[in-house]
Amino acid sequence: MLSKISSKINLKKKRYYVIGAVVLIVLIMVIGGNQNDDANLIKSSVSRGDIVSQISLSGKVEASDNVSLRFNTSGTISDIYVTEGQAVTEGQRLMSLDNRSLNADLSRAVANLELKKAEAKVSNAESDRKVESAYIALLNNDLQAYPKDIQQDYDAIVPVVSGFYTGQQEGVYNLDVYSSNAQSGYSFRYSGLEKQETGTINEYSISKLGNMGLYLQFDADSNYGNTDWVIPIPNNRSSTYAAALNKYNDALASRDASESSNISLEISQAKIKQAEAEVSGIQADINERILRAPFSGTVSFIGPSKGEIASSTDIAVSLLSQDNFEIKIQIPEVDLSKIEKGQKTEIELDAYPGEKFSGYVVSVDQVETLVDGVSVYEALVFFDEQNPKIKSGMTAKVNIFSGKKESVLRVEKQFIETDEVGEYVTVFFNEKEIKTYVTTGFVGTDGFVEILGGVMENDIITSRFE
Repeated sequence: MLSKISSKINLKKKRYYVIGAVVLIVLIMVIGGNQNDDANLIKSSVSRGDIVSQISLSGKVEASDNVSLRFNTSGTISDIYVTEGQAVTEGQRLMSLDNRSLNADLSRAVANLELKKAEAKVSNAESDRKVESAYIALLNNDLQAYPKDIQQDYDAIVPVVSGFYTGQQEGVYNLDVYSSNAQSGYSFRYSGLEKQETGTINEYSISKLGNMGLYLQFDADSNYGNTDWVIPIPNNRSSTYAAALNKYNDALASRDASESSNISLEISQAKIKQAEAEVSGIQADINERILRAPFSGTVSFIGPSKGEIASSTDIAVSLLSQDNFEIKIQIPEVDLSKIEKGQKTEIELDAYPGEKFSGYVVSVDQVETLVDGVSVYEALVFFDEQNPKIKSGMTAKVNIFSGKKESVLRVEKQFIETDEVGEYVTVFFNEKEIKTYVTTGFVGTDGFVEILGGVMENDIITSRFE
């Protein structure tokens, strides 16, 4: 009996031990689990700042201007003015073909042109000379002095006009004769065709009238005191005036007719134009035999050597732009809507780690290009400033800024979770974690998401990782 009671007591003790062990294990698991949860817990806060979205694409730096030059005709290379790797300026000579025969042709053509011009000048000069001669004859025809007052009849003999009028103007000489202390007893004032001056009447000799080639002869026995005279030029009072005027008008009419309808003059002008065309044609042929740099750059290739024959199909010289570089990038279809002309870019070159170069998008193709069966759109990026570090062929990474929000509420993307209701974050408040739904906005590629509502700045948020 005692043995049975003892065995029952021992069995109960074992049960208590087992139950205690199980409780202990559960407590250890709970405590261990909580410790593990705390170890996986990360915290952050709702902050205010900028959010940036950018697309990063790769490409290669290329010269924006790259040209291969050829001659338009075949010929022997006479001169090479540059070497490979040499920097040249726009318009600088690079290479030329032998053009000695063309130079000789040009000299003959220029000489022929000058001859045709000279012949035309002679023809025109002859007509002009006849007009000028008739006009001079008109101005000098039968020059005489008359009393200023046509009603006046002086006792003195009319002064005789002599010499050759060299002036080109028509008009009148006014003479005012007065008594003076001159040997002859008279002097005169003149005005009109020349500014007013005085002259002395020389006794028994001629007196100079002004500075245009005319002279006066006064009669030694006549009384010229207080007499006024006029000398008209041309002398339209002369009986021969009409005949002289007609000759002048005939010369004018002949010249005008020659200029308007003279066949020989038209032929002369046609010959001049023909000679000018010949000169221009030969000069154009010479220019085609000279290669010039279409822009400033660097000579990258020289084909033929001096003395060799160059064909119009062979590349003679290649030129790379010295200053202008570009980067061609390929935009995936999914990113096309985020990129447009004028967007700012940040460029990184593998040759200069950590250094940034600024640029902008110049163009975006509207038609896709298939690369390995995938549709991409090519875009062109220019550097904002030229830099001697930039070389053609360098590998580049182009970061295109597709969007930016400044000074907005933001959280890191990893703290936002989604369930059947919507997006939420876990707010840590009073040592408790509270599930809080939020409204999100702009999503950046820098790891931040804009928060439009649901939490406030400086709220602590949590997340767990496994």
